[in-house]
Amino acid sequence: MGLGGHLMWTAVLRTVTEETGKSALVTHMPGLTDLARGRLYRGDVSLSDDPIFRHNPRLAFNETRAKTAAERRIDRLFFAALRRDGLKTAYEGFLLRATARHSRTKRYVLVNLDNPRYSYAASVLDDRMIWKTGGHAADIMARPFGVVVRDRGGEMHFDDEERQAARHRLAERGMTPGRYVTIDPETKTEYFGDLRGWPFERWQALVDRLRQRFADVPVVQLGLDRSRRLNGVVDLCGQTSVREVALVIAEAGLFMGTESGLMHVARAMNTEALILWGGVTLPEFAGYADRHTIICKRVECAPCGLLGRCPNAHKCMDTITVEEAAVAAEAVVEQLANRPRRAAGDGDRGQ
Repeated sequence: MGLGGHLMWTAVLRTVTEETGKSALVTHMPGLTDLARGRLYRGDVSLSDDPIFRHNPRLAFNETRAKTAAERRIDRLFFAALRRDGLKTAYEGFLLRATARHSRTKRYVLVNLDNPRYSYAASVLDDRMIWKTGGHAADIMARPFGVVVRDRGGEMHFDDEERQAARHRLAERGMTPGRYVTIDPETKTEYFGDLRGWPFERWQALVDRLRQRFADVPVVQLGLDRSRRLNGVVDLCGQTSVREVALVIAEAGLFMGTESGLMHVARAMNTEALILWGGVTLPEFAGYADRHTIICKRVECAPCGLLGRCPNAHKCMDTITVEEAAVAAEAVVEQLANRPRRAAGDGDRGQ
């Protein structure tokens, strides 16, 4: 799982820890050498430095011990044998049951986050993913724990040094908290190609319209260093870590983007968002309609789960017009333009 998956995990784990009164020990699945040492988790890595989980008081992390070259080779052969002999699914089920039994006798709930039994994907075919049914992805992830997720929004926690650094960055760029808009026009292509993307020229047209109407409300572009750059924006692409970008979004009046990791960050930071949604999934599966404005055409071929090849001319996204997006964005930006100016950090929503 990536950024969005880990943020949904924080919502699930928040519910689990509140229901059980225990912390959650978040780990990776063990190899054979771990099992031999009596561990139900991978002992040579830890999630303590994960940018989403860092400083989360609900979570605990395992200590680590480096594995020898022989141990790493044994584990590689073990997992290869599981795949070859068709035992992988059985091993995943064994771990799910074993960690549940283990958790009942400990002061923490042990969770192998990478166990596919928690995944919201039922299977991966040559051309598409098949999604599990039964509600929002966070609900599906929570099902093995027997809990119901009441608030699907994720969470991130920050220390004072991080917050001060983010405020300093905003001040350096002349941005007033609550009076700027963030935008990420790109989409992660690793699994689904550009199927979740909106044409780049339409993002530019949207920015041009906002800048024309609201010249004193900056538009801040977020993304990777390799991202295509929009004109007329404050460019922060490639200049922020995941945690820094979360704090920039937290101080923004609006985030604009597609179904993406930063969409989940905006929800975790309690920032209003305009999300242009395609047909790989549907908003009720992974979105936050309770807090976000979502434009989704709901074409007949959705949710498709396609891995980058669309036989229907990408109509789920191509039929969203600049006018539709602009009207939705302007309703929020107009409120930002009329807000009184405040000092950096006032009303900070980062935890």
